[in-house]
Amino acid sequence: MSLRAEPSVDAERVGGIEYNSKIVILEDSNDGKWQRVMLPWNQQEGWVKGGNTKKV
Repeated sequence: MSLRAEPSVDAERVGGIEYNSKIVILEDSNDGKWQRVMLPWNQQEGWVKGGNTKKV
């Protein structure tokens, strides 16, 4: 899954997240289509497309 700098498919890709990785969801975008997340293993933050995460 791509980690983006801003909540847009046109935003810079700043990283990636492997399938089944545990991440921290910080907030949802106003339109609900994106989620700002933090990667616990390196504290990097960015945006992922909503619907690609599952609460555990």
